Amino acid sequence: MSEQISMYTPGPWRLDEYKGGRRIVVDGYPPIPIQIFRNRANALLCAAAPELLEALKALLKAEWMVEHNWGGNRPAVIAKAEEAIWKAERP
Repeated sequence: MSEQISMYTPGPWRLDEYKGGRRIVVDGYPPIPIQIFRNRANALLCAAAPELLEALKALLKAEWMVEHNWGGNRPAVIAKAEEAIWKAERP
């Protein structure tokens, strides 16, 4: 797999709920708002996007390593993917 330069704002992103709605912010000082959402489920999914992308890349890499007998820590990668999915779908 070749590495590409990211064209998106690096994470972690998080959901910030305030009286007027919900927004995705990048942690830092001060937090930088990226997008404003009315729907909480959409906001959670977007906030989890960097972790979901990272988990998918790690999963593909681990599967390739296992397939080619180069090792790979499949349980750790699966746990990372499950954590990212939980972040996107939490109530």
